[in-house]
Amino acid sequence: MIFLTPLRKAPEGSDMKVRGSMTVFAALLFMLVASLLFALLEAARVNMLEAYANMTSEMAVESVFAEYQPGLWEDYHLLCLDGAYGGTAFSEEYVTGALDTRIRMNLDTQGDGSRIMELAYTSAIPEEYQVLTDGNGRVFLQCISDYMQENLPLMAVQALYERYAGEQAIEEGKSVDDSVQNAKEALEEVQRQKKVRTQNENPIDTVLSCKQSLLLGMVVKDVESLSAQKLVQADCLQKRVLQSGTNTQIPEVEWYDRILVLEYADNFFSDYSAPQNDRALAYELEYVVCGKASDRENLEAVVERLLLAREAANVIHIMLNQEKRLVISEAAVALAGATANPAVVKVVEYGLIGAWAYAESILDIRALLCGDRIALIKNEEQWTSSLMNLSQILEGSLCASDCEGGWSYQDYLKGFLLTMTERNLAYRMMDVMEQNIRRTYAYRNCRMDHMLSAASYMITYEADSLFWNFSILPHNDIGSLQYQMMQSFSYY
Repeated sequence: MIFLTPLRKAPEGSDMKVRGSMTVFAALLFMLVASLLFALLEAARVNMLEAYANMTSEMAVESVFAEYQPGLWEDYHLLCLDGAYGGTAFSEEYVTGALDTRIRMNLDTQGDGSRIMELAYTSAIPEEYQVLTDGNGRVFLQCISDYMQENLPLMAVQALYERYAGEQAIEEGKSVDDSVQNAKEALEEVQRQKKVRTQNENPIDTVLSCKQSLLLGMVVKDVESLSAQKLVQADCLQKRVLQSGTNTQIPEVEWYDRILVLEYADNFFSDYSAPQNDRALAYELEYVVCGKASDRENLEAVVERLLLAREAANVIHIMLNQEKRLVISEAAVALAGATANPAVVKVVEYGLIGAWAYAESILDIRALLCGDRIALIKNEEQWTSSLMNLSQILEGSLCASDCEGGWSYQDYLKGFLLTMTERNLAYRMMDVMEQNIRRTYAYRNCRMDHMLSAASYMITYEADSLFWNFSILPHNDIGSLQYQMMQSFSYY
């Protein structure tokens, strides 16, 4: 209970002062209430300072990563921070220094921790970070997948996967070279034994003769007009020591991601059908597929793969077509002789199948390079060549018939990309990007293994306690407050 002495009213006209008094208990109670209020104020201040520290850290990190590499965004719509800041050497200190500057700018006071809502910045320590080349390029592929997910629905991606996977199964077929060569040797043995030579045109000899010629010369109208651009392979990602990040938690690349990457490459990379002569390479997708030094070498390697794929598909067509099998049987008997060993006739048949498939494949590739489409497995109406005039067909400029709904040259390229390892696919794509970006003088030192895609920092602040110092409650001088904020940033 509080006891207060009643105040006496001073007489009128008197200069007597009015006096009051308070008991010790009341005074102590007042101080306890005041201390409680100061404690509540300090608790509220602690929470507000924590929110302020978090906001300041977030603003600073986002401000630093807003300085993304312009060339990579403008040309390829990928966001990354150059960890070398335009220089030749990557350093965490560049990014940390920029972060220090942003934090101090965001703290709008002197930073000595002496005012009610004032923090003193202590340090920013990088915890972990990722660069595009981490995980054998999986970080790069995931970044592309994340970018593309908003542009391609799942159902479309699944249909594309089934389409390209079908081409992969066809491509696994073997070359017809062995069957053609075996047939030629068998016929030569028959001719030596009988000491006679056939007067009929031999499709096997025709094809073997053509195989000695330059393959590009058979499928490209003007070989001299092909691009002569080259890359310095010694500077490619697979030939040098790469900067690596510290974050090892890298997700796997699923089939969905792989299809998105293929569509991205089709959108942003050039190829023989649509060359870009103002870039480091004119045939960029061909380089990604084959990894050769020059455009011409890459195109030739792609044509060789196309030949294998089309030969396998055309052999399937011949084997399933009864009319063509009958034509081949008759031709084999005519070439080997009616009395030849049936085993020899069978070898010649296989050689003729290979020769015919090869000739049709040459016509297919000519059509593909001209922008036409070719069915994965042809029907009778889509077949172009005949067995007994292969020499005229191969020596001319005849192309296979355009197949509505068939595969284009770009479709075949994407089918080849689907079979590549993650490392080859990612690193070769980054080679192309890196070399193109370097063509701008300001970005001449660009390296894809310097490009940060994600990072996290431990940022520390201090602030002196304020209201708690006025409290009479026991606190043993708690000193300054310390805030540690884990701030992470990822472009994707």
